[in-house]
This record gives sequence, structure tokens and C-alpha cells, in this order.
Amino acid sequence: MKTQSNTTSAYKLKPMMMQKNVKRNFLFESTLAALFTIVSRQHPLLIPAMVSPSIFTSLLNASNAIAIDCFTQHPPGQPQLQPLTYLSCKQAVQSIPMGEKSLAPITFSQNPGAGFRVPYSWSHGSCWVCIDVVEPDAEETTTFAAVFKRAFDLAVDCVIKPPHLGGRSRLGTTQMLNIVIIESSEPGNITGLSIA
Repeated sequence: MKTQSNTTSAYKLKPMMMQKNVKRNFLFESTLAALFTIVSRQHPLLIPAMVSPSIFTSLLNASNAIAIDCFTQHPPGQPQLQPLTYLSCKQAVQSIPMGEKSLAPITFSQNPGAGFRVPYSWSHGSCWVCIDVVEPDAEETTTFAAVFKRAFDLAVDCVIKPPHLGGRSRLGTTQMLNIVIIESSEPGNITGLSIA
């Protein structure tokens, strides 16, 4: 009898865990629905060409596997990271292109002829949102909507919450595209990143 009750309680826990994912997916789907509404009002002829189940599914799947690393302060005696403000990072994130082509897959690469050449950055004040591929010859296909969402997730998780130093993550199907939010008053002063 004890085994039967354990099985029942374990069975009840599984749907509860799935409910969290359903709520998260619902919020993301609501955001995409709002984006479609805005674009359809401005450019009604573009929506039928844009709405593709494969694009929507790949964007949704990319958002489910979020691995975000928030920065921590260096030990004393080493260069110190400066805290960021959410307002400046929010402005930097909003600089990421979110027009009618933001849901179209694009290849991010350092190679000439790529759909979008990286490294690239957007900034506001001292907050920088930077993207680059993991290796010089690497390519990653994703969407600007996915870049925007991951940058927003980084700002929420690593700028709003202490120690407010920013963070990094990867995105795309092969996780070859790095995205970083960091403070820098000088663009050339961001360690380990080339700013284009």
C-alpha cells in the first residue's frame, strides 16, 4: 500500500512541474502574438510569408533551454566590474532590430557573406549588449527575436538582481552564438570581445 501512495504522489508532482513550463510557454507565445499583431497592422501582406510553424517552433524551443551565467565580482586587487542599471540595459536591448524580419532565420558569422556579421553590439549609456560566435569559423542560425528575448532574459536575471554586473549566455540550435551584457564606459575596453 505504501508503494501505491508514493506512485500516486509522484504522479501528482509531474503535472505540477509541467504547469510551470506551460505558464512560461504561454507568456512567450503571448509576446510573439503581440509582435505578430503589431507587424500585421503595419505590414498586413508580410504576415502570411512570416508565419511559419518551423520558425515559431525553433524560436520556442530555443527559449526553453536557457543557460544564463551572471557575472560575479572579481577578487580584490583585480579589475572590478561596475554595476549596471536596468534602465540603460533595457534601452540597449530595445536597440536590437525587431522589425518585420525579426522572426526570419538568419546566419550569424564572422565570415564575409554571412546574413549578419559579428561581433556586433548595441549600447545605451554604459550598458553593452554584445553578440559574437564562439569560434572564428563558427556559424549559428537563429532569429533577431531570439537574440532580443535572450538579451531581455539576461537583463532581468543579471542586471535587476544583485550584484547587477551583467552576464552571458549562448543561443541557437548549436549554442554557437554568445550574447553578453556588460558595463563599459569605453567600447574598446570590453575584455575578450571585439566591438564592431
